[in-house]
Amino acid sequence: MSRLETTTQAVEAEVRAPAKLNLLLHVVGRRSDGFHLLEMLNCTLSLCDRLLVRVTKGCSARVRLTLSPSSSVSLPPQDVEPTRNLASRAAIEFLNRFAIEASVEIELIKHIPCGAGLGGGSSDAAAVLRFLATTLGIVVDDPRFSAVALSLGSDVPYFVRGGACRVGGIGEQLSSISAPFESSPVMLVIPPWPLSTPAVYARFKQLNPEGTDFSGRMAVAQRGLNEVCRSMTPAQAARPLLHNDLLPAAEALSPELNRLRAVFLEECDLELHLTGSGSALYALNLDLPNSSQALAIQKVAERFGAKLLLTELSA
Repeated sequence: MSRLETTTQAVEAEVRAPAKLNLLLHVVGRRSDGFHLLEMLNCTLSLCDRLLVRVTKGCSARVRLTLSPSSSVSLPPQDVEPTRNLASRAAIEFLNRFAIEASVEIELIKHIPCGAGLGGGSSDAAAVLRFLATTLGIVVDDPRFSAVALSLGSDVPYFVRGGACRVGGIGEQLSSISAPFESSPVMLVIPPWPLSTPAVYARFKQLNPEGTDFSGRMAVAQRGLNEVCRSMTPAQAARPLLHNDLLPAAEALSPELNRLRAVFLEECDLELHLTGSGSALYALNLDLPNSSQALAIQKVAERFGAKLLLTELSA
């Protein structure tokens, strides 16, 4: 939270909502209700959306959201139906759950690409929830607050906490870890084709149908988590250990994603990893010792119409 202003009627602040990387994402089971059980190692990035949030207490409940363009995400300024965006839905659910009479106005300046697996929408929701809790006197460890966060999406509880974190279950099991890899540089490759998270999980289910044996996957995930955490200093030591079980499903939905990764490896000697359900790819702790590799990366990105973003891991 970088700015806070208070009047007799209203509290206004600018809050930041960071993107995230899944350094590890293992699918270790599937519940009877169809939800997949995950074991992940997440870390936030310095890349952030910005939200200007104004809360007016003691008036009729009303939520309004305006989307604004940025240098990273091009879109026309527009008012959005509140139920169609996670940030405004977070405000609605919060006010309803705690029976609070207040109006909430949100201006959302998007910097995190959509449909990329970077968690922008979930992070926006978490930022709104944290600000409302602080402003309206609700503690974030209140079970009702946790229930609201999880109801909005499996990544929202993680973003409420942020930083480097082991995440399990359907997103409700959180354990913060020390982050010796903080400030490690990251290059994001954003393809021009977004991917839908539900569609990627649906394809994962097709590739791993009913009756798939998930036994043993938890042990593999735990081993991977422990090895990556031990290997993150320096960060490049962890590169061979990075893993995402959703990669085959994402590439089945978008074969061009596989081709993009293959060309980067062949022409730039650079292995790209998938974050979340994609379509964003990343290279961790990238070291560009010579301009020829940087030029090759730029040329391949342009060939595929992909955008390059430079950011860093943050705790």
